Amino acid sequence: MLSIRQQNILKFIIIQYTNTVLPVGSEYIAQNAKLNVSPATIRKELIELESNGYITRPHTSAGSIPLDKGYRFYVENAEKLSLKQSITSDEKNFVLNQLSQASQDLETFVAYSVETLAGLVGNMAIVTIPKYKVPKIQYLQLIPLKGVFVVLVLVLEHNDVRQKLVRLNSVVDSINLQLISNTLNNYLIGLTLKEIKSKEILIDNISNLIISDVIDILKEEELAKSYDHKIDGLLNLINQPEFTENTMFRTILQEIENGTLVRSVLAEISDSTEVVKVIIGQEIRKDDVLPLSLVIANYGIPNYVTGSLCAIGPTRMQYRKTIDGVQFMASAMSESMQSTLHF
Repeated sequence: MLSIRQQNILKFIIIQYTNTVLPVGSEYIAQNAKLNVSPATIRKELIELESNGYITRPHTSAGSIPLDKGYRFYVENAEKLSLKQSITSDEKNFVLNQLSQASQDLETFVAYSVETLAGLVGNMAIVTIPKYKVPKIQYLQLIPLKGVFVVLVLVLEHNDVRQKLVRLNSVVDSINLQLISNTLNNYLIGLTLKEIKSKEILIDNISNLIISDVIDILKEEELAKSYDHKIDGLLNLINQPEFTENTMFRTILQEIENGTLVRSVLAEISDSTEVVKVIIGQEIRKDDVLPLSLVIANYGIPNYVTGSLCAIGPTRMQYRKTIDGVQFMASAMSESMQSTLHF
């Protein structure tokens, strides 16, 4: 358990290191932290913080650098450590207005959201495409291909399109395919997988075959994890001071290019159930540990249509600002979707 003085020293070190990326010396802490204690007392407290794994010092006379445990303590006490709002009312109103205009088109909505989040937090951002928890059929269409083969085009809510190649028992001309499509739409539009399976829909052999394929598509859709996503702010991340060193720069860039970093982020996103989840340094489930932190939140309409957003930055990221940005964007995106979908 850290004493109040140790907490204040740790907070001061983290804030200074976040702003300067330079080790923080005991003399500097004594002169600027307003703790009214001597440098000797500060050094004694630093020894305690170091021995407990909150900070590191290359040698006894060197300045202090926060470790993952120190950042974790800071994040868990962030509400106590800062009451200042990092997003202004004007910024919030502007974003809400833009989201409202973009919400009619899913691609535009997600693209604007990820760009805005990256700008708010000053780091890299990922936003996943929202996915319906229980997909409903908007309509279907059968398109003749060649011989007995047709393409089943199944359009789900929000114009989410799925296609499947189907082999019929016999050749059906385009006019009759359209009649079968119309009949199936009369039965299936607006239904979920559960609702279709609960009905005994018996039409004809070809229609029943198509219904079986529709059921297969909906089963896959309900089981699938949504990894469709958009990324923005790559330059924000690689321009951070700790990543300008050649080896680290190449490592970060390579992991982004080969998808390793994004896959790790998406794996964390898929398991996130908290309002906001902060993952720091070695807490990220990766084979190779990079000095990165993630701030994750979910957005959308619970139990109906949801997605996730994530800010990615160095472990010395401005956590209060980043948490505020992620929370605000998740709330704003959810509000916009509720308004658009009339919830």
